[in-house]
Order: sequence, then structure tokens, then C-alpha cells
Amino acid sequence: MTKILAFSKHLVFNTGGAEKSIVQTLRSHKNDDITLLGFDSPSSLYRVKPHKNVPTNWTIKSITPPFRLNRFPYYEYFLNKRKLKDLFRSYNGYDKLVTYSLYAPVVINTLDIATTLYIRSENDLLIRDNYYTDPVKHFAKKLYSMSENPALSLYRRELEVAMRHSTVIANSNFIAKQLHKRFGIQADICYPPINIKKLKAEYDNIKDTIEQKGIVFVGDSIVKGLPKALQIAKVLKKNKFYFFSRYIVSRQVEDNITWMPWAEREIDYLKYASHIIVPSFWQEAYGRVSREAYLLGIPVLVSNRGGLPETVDNDPSHIVSNYLSTEAWVDAIKRIS
Repeated sequence: MTKILAFSKHLVFNTGGAEKSIVQTLRSHKNDDITLLGFDSPSSLYRVKPHKNVPTNWTIKSITPPFRLNRFPYYEYFLNKRKLKDLFRSYNGYDKLVTYSLYAPVVINTLDIATTLYIRSENDLLIRDNYYTDPVKHFAKKLYSMSENPALSLYRRELEVAMRHSTVIANSNFIAKQLHKRFGIQADICYPPINIKKLKAEYDNIKDTIEQKGIVFVGDSIVKGLPKALQIAKVLKKNKFYFFSRYIVSRQVEDNITWMPWAEREIDYLKYASHIIVPSFWQEAYGRVSREAYLLGIPVLVSNRGGLPETVDNDPSHIVSNYLSTEAWVDAIKRIS
């Protein structure tokens, strides 16, 4: 039996696709001793809960970091580094480490064990593009990024050392190419696991439970394309939209948009969907919602960004190349309907 330590800042919570994918991947290690380790609470921006229905033989442990600087993650990293190194040394009894995201370098560079490092987003690649179109916000973001540059430079060195001591896994072909371009790293590609047979059975069982389906958007930030989704809804006034957000506590209706709380499972988004739109601005590494919608035959449209085209098998009929154009999205929705 192999003792596996899985660590990331938010891993013990159902925060998003990365956490779900890692937990699903670990489920295949049925005979191994698995410990999930993460911070004792996610960012205050997220209304999320711990994972449900994890195997009873798993151990879940939490860390209380001395510093929380959500707006300045690289400074937070170095402020917490010494305490985390001391803590991680007590986990040398494990045979294997699985990790990803911001704090991966400190645990990799502390433990001398076989490591699998997942690179799952443009943040993991240290891409820090400015997606604000408003001049004031764009300038503020630029100043903010500049303020973190000293810590970012030091962090990059630690990340490069960690990569050289790990088996690096990319969650899309896009991420693998970027890893090679930016760090000279050859990565294996492992798409997020999806049990299509189980997914289809669940969907067939609940797909007719929603009386009025609509165009579904999942996200609550500029990088996920919230401004574009709002513009699309404004133009398509006769269409019903469902927007799922971590900031929403209970269902709220505003004109043709129904704002919905964050859901535990992708199926809880998909059952509302006549269409799925993924108008991301950033270089999305992959997209579980768009992939599952595509596999189920739900009309889905994605931005031509990052690994999103891979989720729809690079089918141009599902890709919006001019993703910054509201008109292009509206035309695509009408065409795919």
C-alpha cells in the first residue's frame, strides 16, 4: 500500500475544477493510504463547502497559516514559507506527493519523495495578463502587478526547482506547450477525468426536471467572461439566462437573468442548460463544464482561448474566434440553436 500526500491551498474544499479533478484522480488509488491536506479555510471570496462523499479511509487535515494576503499571493507565500517548511518535514513518512497551485514549490522543495506536480491554469504558468478594458482599472491592475514583481521573481526560481524534481502533468495540450515554451519542461498530458457513462445516466435522470431551460454561464469574474456574458444577455432579451456565481446565496431574478448559487456538481449546471457559453477572457487551461456539455450533446460555445477548444474537440462550430465581440457570440448562439 502506497502512502500518498495530496496538498494544495484549497484542496480540502470543493472550490472549483482543479480540486474536483484531483480528488477524482485520487479515487482510482483504491488500495492506497491517502491524506488530503490544505488550508483550514478557502479565500473569503468563496462560499464553498468541503468535498462530499470522499472515501471513508481517506484522512483530511487542515493547516492554519500565520498570514493570509489574498490580494498579494506571492508575498503571502514567502511570509508563510518558514512555518510551512517546518510543518511539511513531519510528512516525510509518505511515499508520494501530489500537489499543484501556489504553494506547490515549498512542499516539493521540502520533502524528498516522488512528486507529481499538476499545472492547471495560467496562474501556475505565472502568466499575469491584464484583462481590464476600463482605463482606470487597467492602470490599477498594472500597478498592482508591478508591486508583486519582486516576490514573483523569487517565486519563479523556486517553481523552476520544484518542476525539475517532479513529474509534471498538464491538463491540456495548451498547458503542455506553454510549459515547454516558458520553462523548457516536457509534461505529460492528462485531461481531467470524466465518467461519461455515469454522467449520462445522471443527466438522463434529471434533464427534464427543469421546466424552463436557458443559456447557462458559470463564473463570477472578468477572466471567466462575466462582462461579456452580461452583454450577451442584454442583447438576447427574449432568451432566459442562468448565471451561477459564488457570490450568490439564493436565487435572484433580474430581467432575463436568473442568478444562481454555486453548485456542488457540474450536472447541477447542465440540467438548466438549453445552451452553455464559456466566454473566458483568460487563457483557460481546460473547461470541465464545456467538456461535459459537449459529451452530452448540449449546444456549447467556448472562447478561442487556451485549452477551451480542446474541450469541444477543436470543432470550429463550437468555438467563438472573435471572443471579444458580443455580436460574434450572439450570432454563434443563433446559429447553434
